Amino acid sequence: PKFLMLLPSNETYNIMCQHMVFNKATVESVMPDDSYYFSLLREPIKAFISFFIFYNKDKRTQDLAGKSLTLDGSINSFLDGIKTFNDDNSDSDKFTVTNSLNSMSYDLGMSGGTTKTITRKEGEEYVAMLDKRFDLIMTLEHLDESLMLFKEDMCWNTTDVFYLNRMQSRSNRSHGLLSQDTLTRLKHHLTPDYQMYNHFSGKLKNRLAAQPQKFREDLEVFKEARSKFEAECLDLTTFHNAVYGSKAHPLTEAGRASRHCVILEDKDVALTKLVSLLQDLNPEHRKKQQITGKYDKYKQLGPFPRKWKLRY
Repeated sequence: PKFLMLLPSNETYNIMCQHMVFNKATVESVMPDDSYYFSLLREPIKAFISFFIFYNKDKRTQDLAGKSLTLDGSINSFLDGIKTFNDDNSDSDKFTVTNSLNSMSYDLGMSGGTTKTITRKEGEEYVAMLDKRFDLIMTLEHLDESLMLFKEDMCWNTTDVFYLNRMQSRSNRSHGLLSQDTLTRLKHHLTPDYQMYNHFSGKLKNRLAAQPQKFREDLEVFKEARSKFEAECLDLTTFHNAVYGSKAHPLTEAGRASRHCVILEDKDVALTKLVSLLQDLNPEHRKKQQITGKYDKYKQLGPFPRKWKLRY
């Protein structure tokens, strides 16, 4: 609650976004009863490796080990630490859920926002609860299809679900190849994430299979239009340095002049802050947090769409 934007007594919240650990009771106490719940999952091993490298955990693991390690060795060393930290992991039916291992289960509240061991049965019961609460859980492996379903559920236009695939290689360190033994071990430790991913991935595929031919035709139109939009926004021939040693495509000249491109290119935290400031109708709160120069680039692009109900 301390992170919530203050509202006049006659107002209600209509969006809860940004990074958070899901807590069903807390969210339901804040959001209206007819709120639409959705989230996004990724194949767990791919998600773990991406997280592991993005936050330099391979480097940190090497520092702790006091020697140079391959990615394969770093992950095994990390898993050794997890087992030492929580001896319950020696039991094949208990799995550690933290913000770095089974992070999707962690973010969706399976461990209550703390490091905790979860049994297979507890994982299944929690996934069943999420299945009843969430309207749509998308997967990165079927992102375009997921967004088309989301668009239809929200009665939006195709351009409302455009995105930019601007982030590329996070560094010159390769993900590398993991041995079969390491993949097997990692998959075992990621059981809670796999329980969640396999359930919702299967549910998504079943929903997609039931869509009419018109949906498939619209999907191809969306893919083509989004790719064209991305090529107009981003210089796909070059990269510049981004966060955590990653690389990203910069905006083209036309992209810098486009409100749509600029908004999608910006960091999610900065954009969420801007939206909060623009939508905040509480005078006392606005006195404390004024829109400063770092948001001028949005003002220079002209007024926001009226449907956003944003005001300067």
